[in-house]
Amino acid sequence: MSSCSHYYGEMDLTQVDPHILLKIQQDLPKPEKKLLKILTQKESYFRKKGLKFPAYPEQSPIFNLYSELTTTMWTRNISDGSIDEALLKYALAKGLTISGLETFEDQIAIMQSINYKELEKQIISMLKHPRKFSKKMDFMLDIYLKGKMNKLSNEAIQTTASNKKMMVKNRNKIFTEKIEEIIERQENCLISFGAGHLGGKNGVVAGLRKRGYKVKGMYNKLLKQ
Repeated sequence: MSSCSHYYGEMDLTQVDPHILLKIQQDLPKPEKKLLKILTQKESYFRKKGLKFPAYPEQSPIFNLYSELTTTMWTRNISDGSIDEALLKYALAKGLTISGLETFEDQIAIMQSINYKELEKQIISMLKHPRKFSKKMDFMLDIYLKGKMNKLSNEAIQTTASNKKMMVKNRNKIFTEKIEEIIERQENCLISFGAGHLGGKNGVVAGLRKRGYKVKGMYNKLLKQ
C-alpha cells in the first residue's frame, strides 16, 4: 500500500453524509416482539459468556442489530478492530486518494431493499442456537485464514439466505466492473472488499478472469510473513 497512490475500499466513505445515514437508519424496520422476547431470554447466555448484550435493541433497526450481534458473537474469537478501518487510516496518513467500489447511494439502496423478514428469521435462528452459530463463524474464519476463498464464498452466500442475490451476486458484478474500470485507468492502486466476494463461480476473481485478466493469490506468502 505504501507504493500506491489510490486506495479503493468497499464503499466510498468520502461521500458519506452522516445526517442522511442517520435518518435512513431511523426509518428502517425495527425488531418485532418475537425477536425481542428471544433476545431477552438469551441475556443470561450473553452475560455468562462475557459477550456484550445489545443496548436498547427495541430501538435499533434490524439491520444494525444483526451486525451488532454477529460482531459480538464472532469477534471474541478473532481480534479487536477492523481491517477496513486500519486500511483507511493508513491511506489517510499517507495522503492517498480515497474512493470506493460502491457509492454511498449504492449502500443506501441495499439497506432499503433488504428482506428484513428473512433477516429477522436469521437473527432468531442465531439466538436460538448461539453455540452452533459461533461454531459456524469459527469454521468460516478457519477457511478464510487458509485462503480457501471459493469455500468461503459458498458459506457466505448460505448465510445471506434470501438476500444473497442482492447482497452478494449483484454486488460481485458491480465490483468486477468497477475494478476493471480502475485498473484500466491506474496501475498503482490498492482495492479492498469483503473476502466473501472473492471466490465462487460468480465471484470477483472468476469475473475478472472471464474478462481476460490474470489473477493470482498471495495468501501463502502473506501467512508466512
